[in-house]
Amino acid sequence: MSQWSGGRRAFAIEAFLKGRKSYVVARRQFCSHYNIRRLRDGPSENLIRKWVIKFRATGSAINQPRPGPSRTSSTEEIINEVAASSIQPTALEQQFQQDGATCHTARATMDQLRELFPQKLISCFGDTAWPPRSPHQI
Repeated sequence: MSQWSGGRRAFAIEAFLKGRKSYVVARRQFCSHYNIRRLRDGPSENLIRKWVIKFRATGSAINQPRPGPSRTSSTEEIINEVAASSIQPTALEQQFQQDGATCHTARATMDQLRELFPQKLISCFGDTAWPPRSPHQI
């Protein structure tokens, strides 16, 4: 979904208010004014409706940033801290079990999996043989 500028949103709202309060007419005028050849490349009627409702409620159709600190941040420091505390200790205990599908047992795939899970690959051609009547087989 593309982000529409405040000026373009304002044009769509004005077109709606001037054009018999029709979302269809507003959409067509918007596309015509900004030389958008296909209607599907312009804002949908539902999106123009949301802009009009937001404009009537707040006096603006622009999305305001939410107050307070951002909810997530993924800096290199935080990623390393999470990896050290939760991922790496359990990785030593994990094993990787896969089915015997042809694409999963290709040489390149098996080489990558052996690098990721050294001596812990359960597969047809893995380090540990696939157990007979495994509950994971269907």
